[in-house]
Amino acid sequence: MRVLYRIVNFLLLYLMLAVIAAFSFWKFTPKKFNEQGNNITRNYVAIGQELETKALESLSQGDPAYAKKVLRDWEDIGNGDRYYKYKRNIMFSLSKHLLDKGDYQKVVDLIQPSLLENDRDIMLFIEWAKAGLNLPELNQTAERDLTVMAKRFPNHDALNILYIRDVLHKGDEAAGLAALSQLTGLTPKMGGWSVLWKLESNTKYEKRV
Repeated sequence: MRVLYRIVNFLLLYLMLAVIAAFSFWKFTPKKFNEQGNNITRNYVAIGQELETKALESLSQGDPAYAKKVLRDWEDIGNGDRYYKYKRNIMFSLSKHLLDKGDYQKVVDLIQPSLLENDRDIMLFIEWAKAGLNLPELNQTAERDLTVMAKRFPNHDALNILYIRDVLHKGDEAAGLAALSQLTGLTPKMGGWSVLWKLESNTKYEKRV
């Protein structure tokens, strides 16, 4: 009888220990895995930030080579990836560098794939349009897309400024004035502001500096 009693107690103790072990594994192991996953993510992000910083610093010194290398390495990085915002920042800065150099086709080639993936990226579109307006084979397409985007986002000042400059350059003062009314901080009032445009009618339009 005593032997049976000991066996029952042993089995109960074993069962209790198994339950405790299972509970501990359930409670603590996922937390450990989550911590490891978070560390991996933080390291991944930190590497991307470091590459972005180096690329932007290189561009600020007038050397685009490193930025181009990073973008080649990140060719498959798309919208939604944790690195995409770093890739986009590098593309944006590189496009400005190329525009200053007059390399308009390179700007178009650089930005076009991202716009096909996300046509709501207005600032990248602006750089693309600036380049496209300077390319004879793309000028009409750039003008058309610029008009469409200006209507889609009528309250975006940078987009409207580019659109207004384009239509005023073509002599369409009415369209320019209509778009001008959408800009914040603008008025036909004189004094204390920098002159942005001067139309044939000698009316000056100014933007707050």
